[in-house]
Amino acid sequence: MDQNRPVSERSPAVDLVPTEIWLLCWDLCSHSEIECLSLVCKRFRIISLPVLFKHQSLDLAAIEQGIDQGNFVDRLDYMRRSAVRVENLTDSSCAALPVIESWTVKFGYEHALSSKKQDIDIEELRTFNKLRARIMEAFCKTLHLYPNLSSLDMERYAVDTAFLTTLAGLPALRDLRLHIPDKSSVSYSGGNLTMPNLRRLDISRHALLLDGFTRRISLPNLVDLSIGVVRNTEVVFLHVAERFPLLERLGVGVVQDCEPVPELPVDSLPNLREISGPKGMIDGLVPGRRISRVVVGNGGTWTGARSGRRFDAFLVFPRQPPPMAATPSVGDLLRGLNLHPPAGM
Repeated sequence: MDQNRPVSERSPAVDLVPTEIWLLCWDLCSHSEIECLSLVCKRFRIISLPVLFKHQSLDLAAIEQGIDQGNFVDRLDYMRRSAVRVENLTDSSCAALPVIESWTVKFGYEHALSSKKQDIDIEELRTFNKLRARIMEAFCKTLHLYPNLSSLDMERYAVDTAFLTTLAGLPALRDLRLHIPDKSSVSYSGGNLTMPNLRRLDISRHALLLDGFTRRISLPNLVDLSIGVVRNTEVVFLHVAERFPLLERLGVGVVQDCEPVPELPVDSLPNLREISGPKGMIDGLVPGRRISRVVVGNGGTWTGARSGRRFDAFLVFPRQPPPMAATPSVGDLLRGLNLHPPAGM
């Protein structure tokens, strides 16, 4: 740095650090550390804020875990800040709305704190739940305003006509994951909807929601479908084959049905290449199709009607890849690690 230049013209030391160093720092930091660093460093803020705004997250379920009288005030303050943050996005003129590409939201359980009544004042618990309702309402009002939202991951949210209509109105949505309570109602009283850009759908643990998507919502370009629980084998797979002809990947966690997979026409699901789920489901879908990868649920068969659970482990094996040597040589292992084996190996 030129020591003869006036102080006002000198470049701050922080501006001399290459952008690559800041990006490496960003890569090594947690999300909260990036936010803290952005508050005190203008240079880092210029680089990182656009990235931070692209991927929004809100985890109220994590706030509920381990809450007690000692940390309740701090967590209540976090809830208030979260409410203000989400409400600020409800303004359609907010500059951040076009930047946001993904949202991950976990609203938690409305009655999760009921067991804390002995440790936390009842009025404080009511305040907490009111803030949760305030955040959920603000988020619902905001959701339709994101023109570039391509990924949405939501847990613990009621699905109704207004919500599904909002989803269908998101022009850039390609990846959708919905995880709602098993006993929650799924109501839809509108007409047929179309989501032409949705490519991936993950429905966790709710067969009624799957029924709504297969009957009322057209997903003409869906290629990846994951289902947590299937309760009516025949209806589900017939609708999947009929409604999602371009499907390439199909995954099922639990089948609570003793009926076999119905015989599907061989020419149905012509693009299907990857399947994961119980062995009985796979046995019914693999024959006659050019499947390249199969993931078999540990245990292998259908689960009982009341003992359904997600499989804890999976056996992964290829169906039609080039043959591999049963015992690879040391040279093969080194080449697989992009290392150069000694000559002759």
